[in-house]
Amino acid sequence: MPVEVLGIDHVYIAVRSRATSEPFYDHLLQDALGFRKNHFELGGDPHIQYYNRQFGFVIRPTRPGLPADHAYGAGRHRQDGGYR
Repeated sequence: MPVEVLGIDHVYIAVRSRATSEPFYDHLLQDALGFRKNHFELGGDPHIQYYNRQFGFVIRPTRPGLPADHAYGAGRHRQDGGYR
């Protein structure tokens, strides 16, 4: 039986430069796709969340010296902190 996927809860992206990344994602996710935006801190680190009814996309800073498979290494991460 096929399964219909209506959304994904959220995706985290660790970015090296908030100053470069935020305007890019503002344009892509807010301007082009109509996502809303908020800011929050998690573990003392600033996070930016773009969201709609069915999907959340979060950018957060990398931490220097961490490997790519760490939740705060550069790249895309699962909610449990793993890397895919």
